[in-house]
This record gives sequence, C-alpha cells and structure tokens, in this order.
Amino acid sequence: MQAAPDKLRADLRRHYGLNLSHPDIGVLDLADLAANLPQDSMAWAAVNPQAEWTTGEWMTARMIDALEFIAWTKTKESTRKGARWKTRLARPGKKHHDRKPATTPSWSIQHIDMMLSLPRTA
Repeated sequence: MQAAPDKLRADLRRHYGLNLSHPDIGVLDLADLAANLPQDSMAWAAVNPQAEWTTGEWMTARMIDALEFIAWTKTKESTRKGARWKTRLARPGKKHHDRKPATTPSWSIQHIDMMLSLPRTA
C-alpha cells in the first residue's frame, strides 16, 4: 500500500469496482483486497518487476527461448569451440546489458523453397 498507492487505487477500482472514499471500507479490508489482487495487477508489478508478466507470458518466453536455442544449435556458430547461446528473450526485472540482439536471416522465398526441398537426413 505504501510502495505504489496510485497503482493500488487504480487496481482496486479496476478489479473490485471500489471507490476508496466510501466510509464502509476500512484499512483492514483494503489490506485484504490488496493482498488478493490478481496476478496482472499494476500494484504487484510495482512491488516486483517480474510480476509484470503473467504465467502465460513467462511460459511463452520459455517456449520462444527453447525454439530459438534449437534453431541456434543447427548453425555453424554453435559448433565453434566455446560457443554460447546469448539470445534469450529479455525478462522484466532483469538487466540485459550483456545480451546481444537476436539476428534474423533475410532469405528470399526462392531460397527458403530450395532449403525446404532438400532431402531430409536423420
């Protein structure tokens, strides 16, 4: 309640439809409501930046990272001695000063068709 009172007021209006100036609302009631705000509330994100994302967004980021890692393992760069995968998706509340941006190759439709038509190997 002290960390982000403005966001808490907005959340209480948004999630519970409360007008905080109502005389029937006591401090203990507010504390109970604040403690049980849903995961996507602005107040939780103000207290813990990692709470900016929902469970679904965290799971999606993990799936994206897994797919990008698998794709990276198929590159020539990944076979270099000491190679490290460094394109993990940025998470809220984390510092990313050492993160290199992911690069996406720019291929023509013809090149992609040719790559997809190559014989598959096990």
